Amino acid sequence: MTGSTFSWKEQGAPFILLLFAAFAVFGLSMNHDFLLNWDDPAYVTKNESIKAITWPNIKTAFSTFYVGNYAPLHIISYMFDFSVWGGRPAGFIFSNILCHWANSVLVYLLLCRFSLGRIAALAAALLFLVHPVQVESVVWISQRKNVLSMFFYLVSLTMYIRYKELPDKGGRATYVISLVAFLAALLTKSVVVILPLILLLYDFCLSKERLTSRVLLDKIPYLLVAIGSGYLAMLSQSAEYGGGGRTGYPGGDPFTTFLTMLPVFTGYVQMVFWPAKLSAVYAPEIKTFMDWEVVRAGFLLSALPAGAILAFRQNRHLFFWIMAIPTALLPVAQIVPLVTLMNDRYLYFPMLGVAACFGFLVNKIQSSATRSWRTPAIALLLILLAVYAIAAVNRSHVWQNSTALWQDATVKQPASAVAWLMLGEIYEKGGRYADAIASQERASRVCRGVECRLALRKLSELYLRADSLDKAGQTIETLLRLFPQAAESHALLGHLHYQNNDLKSAETSYLNARKLDPRMITALNALGNVYLATARPALAMQEFRQVLTYTALTAELAYSMACAEALQGNRQSALNYLDQALRLGYTRPDSIWQTPELDLLKNDREFLSLMQRYFGK
Repeated sequence: MTGSTFSWKEQGAPFILLLFAAFAVFGLSMNHDFLLNWDDPAYVTKNESIKAITWPNIKTAFSTFYVGNYAPLHIISYMFDFSVWGGRPAGFIFSNILCHWANSVLVYLLLCRFSLGRIAALAAALLFLVHPVQVESVVWISQRKNVLSMFFYLVSLTMYIRYKELPDKGGRATYVISLVAFLAALLTKSVVVILPLILLLYDFCLSKERLTSRVLLDKIPYLLVAIGSGYLAMLSQSAEYGGGGRTGYPGGDPFTTFLTMLPVFTGYVQMVFWPAKLSAVYAPEIKTFMDWEVVRAGFLLSALPAGAILAFRQNRHLFFWIMAIPTALLPVAQIVPLVTLMNDRYLYFPMLGVAACFGFLVNKIQSSATRSWRTPAIALLLILLAVYAIAAVNRSHVWQNSTALWQDATVKQPASAVAWLMLGEIYEKGGRYADAIASQERASRVCRGVECRLALRKLSELYLRADSLDKAGQTIETLLRLFPQAAESHALLGHLHYQNNDLKSAETSYLNARKLDPRMITALNALGNVYLATARPALAMQEFRQVLTYTALTAELAYSMACAEALQGNRQSALNYLDQALRLGYTRPDSIWQTPELDLLKNDREFLSLMQRYFGK
């Protein structure tokens, strides 16, 4: 990596210091839990394919989109974690910290190649390591893809620089390593598609070769790999494949998106210098015209090209790293519109450029400041690093569990419907239904677009559960008006009619839901129960069997099928389904005795034997 013989005396001390800093800042996060209502269940806790390192599981990792992402190496890394740590979150977070530390080491080694002294490179690596905006990527288990893809990205960039420095024979080998590492990075997270642009920027600024056809040709393999990864990313983010990450332009067109993103970019600048109000989610205002905030953001951002031009004239190494910052933001700049406009984790890659610029500042102070000013200036920068480290420790506490995270997010971003939605879900899981309703009501007031569909749906479900049928009716009416083609809108109306004992209207609503989404399990199951309640068991069995084509048999479904078979006089089949319901965990004997649909069985020896076996006398 360094192009010279490794010396523990010279290089080992920085590695150990960085390791100590990594665990001093992030080590306590190993006591954190999985996040119950974000991506952790899909990636880890409910993902059966990570629980063993087998060829079928590896094949699944390479053939499946997870949470709108194609990242097979990300999933495979969890297999190794699970084989060592089992289902303990501490082990997964430990691996994240270790990977983040390895990235800081690579940052240090890389910057040593960019004419920075060891002290300046170490200061840059420390900033990259301890800055509070890095907390989300390190302590959130699901963001393994961020830290792991950065590792491969740094290896690829370093090997490419080595390729430019070595003779042809050695250069070819390092070129291949760089390309393979780039592919690995893309198979971890697609955001690294920026690398071909970074390599072009490097050649333009620092390579001994001019931008000849040969220099451009060696980017073609990188470009082809990036295009393939970009296609898979677009596919995985589409609603058709369950991602839903892509959306329309914020505000409706590219111009309003541009206006909206200007304050977002200045927000990122503020987060780098003053990371005081970091949040799990953000709710930037959609800008449809040029207000004062947009004008101010445009004015501040116009300083970047001026600074870059000045740097280009004086120090091309510095110019390279300045330009690396906006380049790293391109994938999340809404060129391809995404649901989320702003996130802390989007700064993980730009922080590489920020850290390098910090290193150049340290280098400048060391080399040019007078002795009387040098010591106070270095001390001030060390204090800044310490402040960032303390802020990162405090920020990591927020990620200890879902309740703490979303309570913090609603305080920091009260206009974020997502924050209120998530907090409401956690309250609901904990049985705090009044708090859940209050959170979802707040979400429904601040929501926009698809967020409203989620908020109104959750609120309707909670009102129905609480038997607040008037409020449920008003909420469902709003949901139907805003989203008439959403199957869940009609299914919820069916639930409302069912609770009002209007079975005919409930049936109509469930049929509408099934028409809009033939695979909607809740509508199929509910329709089957309506058929049961109206003495049409044959039709009920058709719906229940349809449910089984989309999901595994559950205790409730097996019990409903037992009732339908009993109503049709199919005694043995009904007993078999009842047996399966009891084995799957159906635990309500009073309901079994009181259900008239099972009257056919209640004097049967086998039925009595089942009841005695599972419930005793």
